[in-house]
Amino acid sequence: MNKKLSLFLLLISVGLLTALAAGPAFAGNHGDDVGKAKQAKENHVDRLLAIQGVVGVGVGYNAEGEAAVVVYTTKPGVTVPKK
Repeated sequence: MNKKLSLFLLLISVGLLTALAAGPAFAGNHGDDVGKAKQAKENHVDRLLAIQGVVGVGVGYNAEGEAAVVVYTTKPGVTVPKK
């Protein structure tokens, strides 16, 4: 299997497992935040995936438990330019 594809599948798997594990802990009043994060992801997914080193975009939770757009990269340090 292609090395990039393997890394991509690994990152997606980790992201999905993290989201599933965190889901019940944050299943309270975050519906609006998740909806806003999903909309932001949809608005910017094409631009983000065009950046070299970005292999995936999703929605998850940040360290404060807030819904956020999650950007998966091939390595640390990939820079996502400001708008």
